[in-house]
Amino acid sequence: LMKRVIGNQALVGALVSLLGPNVVFVKNRHNHATINNRQGEPAEGMHRDILQPSRGLMTAAVYLQDSTVENGATRVVPGSHNLPYVGVPQANGGGTWMSEHEEYAGLENQAVPVPMREGDVLLFNGILFHGVGHNPSGQTRTSMTLGFRSVDELDAKPDEARQILVSGQ
Repeated sequence: LMKRVIGNQALVGALVSLLGPNVVFVKNRHNHATINNRQGEPAEGMHRDILQPSRGLMTAAVYLQDSTVENGATRVVPGSHNLPYVGVPQANGGGTWMSEHEEYAGLENQAVPVPMREGDVLLFNGILFHGVGHNPSGQTRTSMTLGFRSVDELDAKPDEARQILVSGQ
């Protein structure tokens, strides 16, 4: 399924329009399937997929079931991709969580849900603060998250173990 999705021409076309003609799927960063059935648990905290804009990442959230406010739709903080660098990674792998940075206290209150239909794809900048919403419905919400970036023209020898070319060269 993942191979079919990363090669989907509609998705690749959208990525090319945002990233340019040469695009890779990043194999070692933020790629997973999620089943959201967090009934009784609070919404996930807000986070970024990368720390800073110098190494851009486009996140593609692919919805395998309808995503509604009632079943924990992805929440985003509009415009937060324009906020400055959020600090260095922590020893335990942190550094991208909004709650780890007091300068962003209160911004989670600005998060809005983004309902999506089964088969839809939400593309967003990897430094946009986002998170899974609360799911009190008792139903699952399944999605797949994938990371893409522009080809690094400064890399004379690309690491093919860590990326798959999906467009260009």
